[in-house]
Amino acid sequence: ELSFTRRMSQGLLAEVNYTFGHAIDDVQDQGIWASDPQNLYNLRAERGNGSGDVRHNVTFNILYNLPVGTGHRLFRTGIPSRMFSGWKVSSLGIFRTGIADTVYIGTNTYGNQNFTNQRPDCVPGVSEYASAKSVNGWLNPAAFSMPAAGTYGNCARNTFYGPSFKQIDFSLLKDTNLGESRDLEFRAEFFNIFNHPNFDQPDSYYGTPGFGQIFNTLGRTIGGGTSRQIQM
Repeated sequence: ELSFTRRMSQGLLAEVNYTFGHAIDDVQDQGIWASDPQNLYNLRAERGNGSGDVRHNVTFNILYNLPVGTGHRLFRTGIPSRMFSGWKVSSLGIFRTGIADTVYIGTNTYGNQNFTNQRPDCVPGVSEYASAKSVNGWLNPAAFSMPAAGTYGNCARNTFYGPSFKQIDFSLLKDTNLGESRDLEFRAEFFNIFNHPNFDQPDSYYGTPGFGQIFNTLGRTIGGGTSRQIQM
């Protein structure tokens, strides 16, 4: 972890944080998945990148008091002072690399009717990513094959990473003093101000028509990953 902090000085406060991480586990740890292994007699085959593994993560936040109005050289007195005093701009951002994910098959080739967390075979020397990753093709179907009858797939868990995430939010604020015990704050907030699309994980079920394609953005209603949203 690495952090840089600038305490409030000359109206500017800023903080930047970077984290390098690597999670390794042997069970899917996000409750929407069943925790059973592919093969109950080979738990070692389940060891792999954690299902929440994110290698690089950068965040920042900035707050700047605009140098106008009371106490500054511009618009120091009278009505202009009331209009221009107390304005601030702030921004925060999140940038991270993709999250680890697993390629599955929707059947059981071993023959024991266990359909949980079954994986294909990986073709040696062939990249699991498409030559030009996009929403129309993130994974390379030629990198996988169906296991032979009576065998389990040899692909490990969470071998590929989905799309990265990038979002910057921006706010314009004004504080107005209405008396000794009363203040009024106006906020104009722009979430994902650049309207950058952040995509969900690709379809990772090998052999399906949509394998390797991405059909959704990460956030579809509110919160991180949605399209630009503005509120005042």
